[in-house]
Amino acid sequence: MLRLLKFLPFVLLIFYWAYLVRATQPLVIYDAIGYQDAGRLLMEQGWGAYFKGLNREPLFPLMISIAMRLEHSVGIGYTYILKTFLLVELALAMTGTYHLARSLGARRLWAGMGAFYLGMSPAILNSTLWLWSEAAIYPFVVWGVIWMIRTWREMKRACRVDRLAGHAALTATLFILAAMVKAPVATVFVALLLPFYAAVVHGFWVKDGRGALRAVFVSAICLLMMGAYVENYKFLNWRGNGHYAITNRADLALFGNTVRRLDPEALKRIPEAVLSVPRLVICERYYGRSCGYWGYATSDNINEQYAQKLAARGFSDIQRQEFFFSTAFRLMREHPFQEAFFSVIEGMKMFFWENRLFFVKYPDWLVRVYSHNVLVLTLCFSGAVLSLIALCRAIFLAVRRRLMPQVFAVLFVGCFIGSYALFFVDIRYGFPLAPVFIAMIAAIGVREHNEKGEWA
Repeated sequence: MLRLLKFLPFVLLIFYWAYLVRATQPLVIYDAIGYQDAGRLLMEQGWGAYFKGLNREPLFPLMISIAMRLEHSVGIGYTYILKTFLLVELALAMTGTYHLARSLGARRLWAGMGAFYLGMSPAILNSTLWLWSEAAIYPFVVWGVIWMIRTWREMKRACRVDRLAGHAALTATLFILAAMVKAPVATVFVALLLPFYAAVVHGFWVKDGRGALRAVFVSAICLLMMGAYVENYKFLNWRGNGHYAITNRADLALFGNTVRRLDPEALKRIPEAVLSVPRLVICERYYGRSCGYWGYATSDNINEQYAQKLAARGFSDIQRQEFFFSTAFRLMREHPFQEAFFSVIEGMKMFFWENRLFFVKYPDWLVRVYSHNVLVLTLCFSGAVLSLIALCRAIFLAVRRRLMPQVFAVLFVGCFIGSYALFFVDIRYGFPLAPVFIAMIAAIGVREHNEKGEWA
């Protein structure tokens, strides 16, 4: 009976999810319009038409198109079907959070509490109820890190080649699916293989040829699979619309934010930049409208002004992209310290993932609960502080004890934040890190003398 009681909170959580699916409605505005249009395009005209324009990453529009097809079959609105899909993915992410927390050394109770909180978190639940893509990535991120850890362990155990190949292929597949939701994950994955690159060097240095070859074998499978996805997807875009790229946003986001950060005016607005990290509204209480300098509108205006000037000079879209990229990197080389300083501030936004609710219509009683300032600010700042403490603890264990689960978790978090910090970071961009942060938080209390390093 006591064992069954352990699952009672999760049973009640499922009923709460079912209520939210029925009682909420996503607001189709801003980026949600683009995702909805892309999904409808896929449903009505297929992949050929999808690649005629440079669209967003494909997995979430594909999920929308499947939900739209099912709408015609079962007679239920596609948003309800899509919310169900995303909640199933959240359930998979909860199981992954539990297993990752256990890999990091957390006790079963803390790991289970972490998984339950992921399913109850207002911000994370909100992300499964809207038409934005963040929720689609959760299970692939957390299970990708888990299988990266397992692949490392199998490599160190000198298991059979076919078993090692299976682990490496599954790891790469999970990160490919994640990259099909958020393109920067492809770059993060290449950096996440750093311990395997180091194992190659270490193996040859100590004359362990077999160990080095196993590391080469895993790295080759992972890089070839990810490279095949990235290059083939770019080729399909090039053939369909003339752009050898995954998405249409990188050059704009990089250029506008780089110009804004490296403007002399930015150095006069450092306090506003710092106060804008948790929430822009906090900055506005003290500095008013001047905080808008650090919002997305400023960089968008810069992009629009320069794009119009280049269009007047006869620049094509591809020439404009090349100009934006080359100019942004040149400015970074000329002002490296200023760029690094503001990138660190921008990256800190990722820790405030437990934040305000977006673009979902809730029942009145939930609006009153979720809009309570004390609750919102408590969750926001406690989540950020605990995430930062947990990351520092994991860095300590990764460096001092050389614990590979911590090494891979820290590498993923650091590379993911770094891949976005050069651009404008919206609060929702930190949502994919939530399962990893929660697993780290669950493992904060792990006792060091019970742990064993795995590098040696």
